Amino acid sequence: MFESLQKYNSLTILKKEAMSVFVKTLNKDEIAKLRKVFTEFDTDSTGMITPDELRKALKKIGRKNSASEIKEIIQNVDYLGNGLINYSEFLAATIKVKDILTEERILTLFEHFDIDNTGFI
Repeated sequence: MFESLQKYNSLTILKKEAMSVFVKTLNKDEIAKLRKVFTEFDTDSTGMITPDELRKALKKIGRKNSASEIKEIIQNVDYLGNGLINYSEFLAATIKVKDILTEERILTLFEHFDIDNTGFI
């Protein structure tokens, strides 16, 4: 999970938007494990992971990250730019595309980017 959060910063804006679209297509079974992890991180149940909550969660698994590392992770995952990680951002950063990729989801993604409905992007 931690590696996914760290690697998310290397994605382009296009890839981040694609991940956001994929998240919207997930069913409860596909995100059950990630939902559990998110709720463990979100200790105050606000639906947002704060820098302090992220630091504490990572400390529980034996990772000691500096304040600047925590800030960087949040900045990389925080698509909305509010300094927090919401549930959708967390899912987008941690899902494994190869596990959820279907033809139907690819079509949904294509239609998302084909804003003028021409059949081309």
